[in-house]
Amino acid sequence: MQRNFIQVIRSTRSTPRDTRRAIAVVAAGAIAFGALTGCAPEPEIDAPDDLTTQIEDETKWPELDKETEKVTVLPADFPETFPVPESAKIYDVGSRNAGTWFLVLVAQNAAEAETLWQQVITDGSFEVADAAETTEGGTSATLTSDDASVDAMTLPQEDGTVLMNYDITVFSLMP
Repeated sequence: MQRNFIQVIRSTRSTPRDTRRAIAVVAAGAIAFGALTGCAPEPEIDAPDDLTTQIEDETKWPELDKETEKVTVLPADFPETFPVPESAKIYDVGSRNAGTWFLVLVAQNAAEAETLWQQVITDGSFEVADAAETTEGGTSATLTSDDASVDAMTLPQEDGTVLMNYDITVFSLMP
């Protein structure tokens, strides 16, 4: 005949001494556990200023700290499909990789920037899409033609000048 666990427990006779011993062992274990965990050192928490400095140091882009030399003359491989108005002043220009360039023009004021902006669109036969005003008060748009796609943006500056940034992707490098 099989006996279940409860029957086994009931059949064992425990003396008051065994009961006291079991209670003492459990109590000693609880006290030891509490003493050991209560003595652990508190973790050090950085002060808010330390955290801010640490985050700023970790997220800083070192290459942005250096002022790169601006190129103000169109490179020989600059795409002929993108019209640069003769009156435009080049702030910076360069190639990102094969088939892509950037061009930054600078205008003395918002009226001149608008004239140059429209001249680039007209001379390049670009279609304007996704035109929107930026939070800085400039304009951003995607300009597309049969030969190129351009992400364009005007960036008004505090001194009244306006930077016009063009990221140019040429569809075909073949003539």
